[in-house]
Amino acid sequence: MNDKNLKKEVWLNSYPIFLWLVSEPLVGIIDSKIASYLNLEVLSAVGVGETVYFVFIWIFVFLAYGTTPYVSKLQVSNQISKLNYFISFGRKASVFIGFTSCILLVSFSDLLIGLFEPTFEVSLKANSYLVLRSVGLPFYLLNMHSTAVLRGMKHPKITLYSSIIVGVSNVILSFLLAVIFDFGIQGIAIASSISFLISAIYSTRILLTKQQEE
Repeated sequence: MNDKNLKKEVWLNSYPIFLWLVSEPLVGIIDSKIASYLNLEVLSAVGVGETVYFVFIWIFVFLAYGTTPYVSKLQVSNQISKLNYFISFGRKASVFIGFTSCILLVSFSDLLIGLFEPTFEVSLKANSYLVLRSVGLPFYLLNMHSTAVLRGMKHPKITLYSSIIVGVSNVILSFLLAVIFDFGIQGIAIASSISFLISAIYSTRILLTKQQEE
């Protein structure tokens, strides 16, 4: 492989990862924008809830970085049975870690939000937001696992499409639930969790299809 083809290969596998990394902050920006249409308390609560949520989920980014090269190694060496086992185990582990993380965030949401010393009303809204956003953690991690595996199998564009799905669905659902149906901050949080559910279903279905083709 010459330098030109190598650079092209690196670029094709890199830019979807960058877009995936910005997908979660993008969801937060969308949440804040929708919240600004409601009132200042909701906007403040989303800001507090987002901060706690973002700090927590970045703990799991290393899972994606370890998965992609290992999957690539197994595929190149044609260790298909071992690859399928790793994918299955990783899928189950992602969902388990997601549910465990959800329980932890819900259990300690009051304590974590209290560190910011918000007003009572902002605290209540931030807690509601954080709890409902946490419900989406299993889907977020499942999507992260599926797209990481697909990158290792030389299908990096699925990461890009997954990010687009998250962004577009979150804009539409947030506006519908929070503004049109007047669910307020709960609608914003639910929309974000549903967006990652949709994305996780998409990426996991693609992964299962690619596994059958292999």
